[in-house]
Amino acid sequence: NSYVASQEFDSQMAAQKALGWDLVPEYDDMAKELRLAFTDKQGYPAEVTTLAVLVGRATEAKDDTRPVFTRQSGVFVAPLDLSRGKWMMQVEATAADGTAFRQRIDLYVKG
Repeated sequence: NSYVASQEFDSQMAAQKALGWDLVPEYDDMAKELRLAFTDKQGYPAEVTTLAVLVGRATEAKDDTRPVFTRQSGVFVAPLDLSRGKWMMQVEATAADGTAFRQRIDLYVKG
């Protein structure tokens, strides 16, 4: 039922906010790389145990991709060749304590 679903959503959002994580994405058009920097409440790299990202256009699925990230000096980096325009990312990560972190981000590539 919708009441139970809304209670679960509120609980999950409260847990995510309690993490105090900040996510800063950066796309390097020259290097063809997507970088995701997760930081904790103190500004240090967050302890991310799982990461799944969907990158695609908001209007169609044909360009959807799931980049494979590696952690480099506290930042997650994936090779990704994006053409010019508006893209969206759906980011799902998990903290060491099992708390889920979800965020949808618009990304603009100038090309």
